[in-house]
Amino acid sequence: MISAAQLLMIEEAAAAAEGRREMRCQLAMADIYKAAGLLPPGLEIPNGDRNWAKSQGRSLIKDWLEQSPFFVLVPPPAQPGDLLCFRLGHTPHHVAIQLAGGRMVHVFSEHGVRIAPAIPTPWAKRIDSIWRLA
Repeated sequence: MISAAQLLMIEEAAAAAEGRREMRCQLAMADIYKAAGLLPPGLEIPNGDRNWAKSQGRSLIKDWLEQSPFFVLVPPPAQPGDLLCFRLGHTPHHVAIQLAGGRMVHVFSEHGVRIAPAIPTPWAKRIDSIWRLA
């Protein structure tokens, strides 16, 4: 379970990252967890290109999450601090962090890291899995 202090650190790290020009969502979300002190600073994150899932037909990040000692798969509903894995096409390929009040932080294409006020309904339907820090 994530403590209130840890959630506050995630919120602060997300706010500090907003506008960062990172195109790889998995690296941006890992950096937020690292800045909040919730993942080891030197932890290696899969660094496939943006079209990995489309060209390979499988998810690089979900494969990593399934083997990671830092995350556990949890049933819905998502809680603040959880990592959301979204399907793009037929493959889980995009990740975001659930924030308080139904907001989420994610990478929004060339706009970089952004905090969305809510998860849009079409995106909510694309949630493949929810991962909680172990």
